[in-house]
Amino acid sequence: MFNHPAVSGVFSMRTGVRRVFAVALLVMLSACGGGHDTPPVEPALQTALAGSINSDLFFTSSQTHAGYRLNVYVPANYASTSDRLPVIYVLDGGPDNGIFVPMAHIAEGVGVRAVIVGIGGFATRSTDYRYPGLNPYYAFLTTELMPLVESKYRIAPEQRTLVGHSYGGYFAAAAMLLDRQGGHTFSNFIVMDMATHEQGGPLADMERAMFTATGGKLPGTKLILSGDTAGNAKDVDAFDRMISARAYQGLELRHLPTTSYGHVEMINPAYKESLRLIFKQ
Repeated sequence: MFNHPAVSGVFSMRTGVRRVFAVALLVMLSACGGGHDTPPVEPALQTALAGSINSDLFFTSSQTHAGYRLNVYVPANYASTSDRLPVIYVLDGGPDNGIFVPMAHIAEGVGVRAVIVGIGGFATRSTDYRYPGLNPYYAFLTTELMPLVESKYRIAPEQRTLVGHSYGGYFAAAAMLLDRQGGHTFSNFIVMDMATHEQGGPLADMERAMFTATGGKLPGTKLILSGDTAGNAKDVDAFDRMISARAYQGLELRHLPTTSYGHVEMINPAYKESLRLIFKQ
């Protein structure tokens, strides 16, 4: 269920953007590796958001028995329009991490008009995003959180995107494998520098189960992979090989060029290019 913290019922955009942008700026300024200069701070991240963010939402799950703080971004003209919008679910995107506001800026900068939902729980990510905890977390996401969010916001259910990085990238990959076994909750999956590590076995088991369940057909599915040499590029490459070997019909698989920005620093450029590919911007 949604709860509202007693401290504040209204999100301060000025304070929130300044605080989280400072974190993102420090991350980007530290992005030097592999012979590359520090990438410039994108102009889209230096301006005020046109849309708005509600960061006062809290959800307690009966599946994982944990609580999650949320960020929900809506475009500037959301209140004056009535159309249903694509929705982007961002793992590690709650107020307890610093990636959400830059992601909202990037979406605005590339012209993607969507509701963006950032899911917190940074303290429980090593359980939620890994096997076997990813099973109850997937149930929480698809049977608890998403139905409630989408009852409160105008969402186009055929245009759901899931975004994950590192352990979150592992979960996003696993979520695709689980999702196609029993339905079609998400259309798009953005998997950034996924940390498979010792959990390649469960991932392979899920992939075999998906292939059996679908007969090798994944219509209406887009999968965007990206990795970094300073992070988990080898894990991303291995997942690509496993999926590509099946030649799934209907799957649009894109593997972005491997970067050398750094494990964290690659998030913004990978996310930006992934949005362009998915939404044809």
